[in-house]
Amino acid sequence: ETCTEAGTWSGECEGQTLAGTEICDGIDNNCDGNIDEGLDCACTNGDHQACGSSIGECNEGGQTCDAGQWGACVGQILPTTEICDNKDNDCDGSIDEDLIRLTNCGVGACAGNTGVETCVDGEYGGNTCDPFVGASNETCDNVDNDCDNRIDNVDGLGAACSSGLGICETTGQMVCDTLNNTLECDAVEGVPETEICENGIDEDCNGIIDNGCGPCGESTECDPLTFQTYCTLNNTARVRCIEIEVNTYCIDTEMCPANTHECYIDQGTTAICDVICSPARQCDVADFVTTCPTLTTALVCNVANNCETIRACGSGQQCSEGQGCQ
Repeated sequence: ETCTEAGTWSGECEGQTLAGTEICDGIDNNCDGNIDEGLDCACTNGDHQACGSSIGECNEGGQTCDAGQWGACVGQILPTTEICDNKDNDCDGSIDEDLIRLTNCGVGACAGNTGVETCVDGEYGGNTCDPFVGASNETCDNVDNDCDNRIDNVDGLGAACSSGLGICETTGQMVCDTLNNTLECDAVEGVPETEICENGIDEDCNGIIDNGCGPCGESTECDPLTFQTYCTLNNTARVRCIEIEVNTYCIDTEMCPANTHECYIDQGTTAICDVICSPARQCDVADFVTTCPTLTTALVCNVANNCETIRACGSGQQCSEGQGCQ
């Protein structure tokens, strides 16, 4: 027999000499440990007789009597090992009897599955090996779990995905994370930036657009050293920021801090504080400049013809064409 790649014997013994019919030849033909037993081997010199078997693939031979004993059987065809060829090779009257051979099948997690084939009419068939014994749902583990000869082909693999919010959002595709046995998005989110008010963009990547920009309350104080968001009458943030300098938009319900022109908040709807408040008090009509000088591209007026600019225009200042207020 031969050892197969699957580590099993082939099931077919090759090259052996099988037991035959006992004849008068001084040999133990039937392999029972006795020679010429049960036979009348005395003969007349020169006599001839048939010997051996004519069953299956075997053929009889002939013997000649010499010195009162039958000589060797000459010309017979002896039995051989039964093989799957639709013949009675071992000359026992049966064809291809009890012949099976081991098989193997399967890939991935199912590799090494075994079964058998049976010899019928000279051919092996009826393989009982199931290539999917041991199969399971595919997971991200670098193994072909479902035994389809593809590794980690899980549902959703390669699908488009994204990571991060706002300007940090990047796109990628779903890939296998073999350490955690799950799908993950390979997109690497960007770096957040400082939020810029009212541009419709989420710069700090927290999922909220223009967070921290409003609504503005009446107690919001202007910082003369920074750009501040100003408000509309319904306390919602506006698009532009103004630079707080000498003059600041205000309305008569707001307070001017002492010794400064800045108002606490700017709603950009009525007029400009144009006097220094001392001590701190509410702005009144006398504090306002209600009209604008000649405007350039650096200035914008609202529908009430009040200044609404990056820098507010003070009383008596004229803007030359192409210039802004200083």
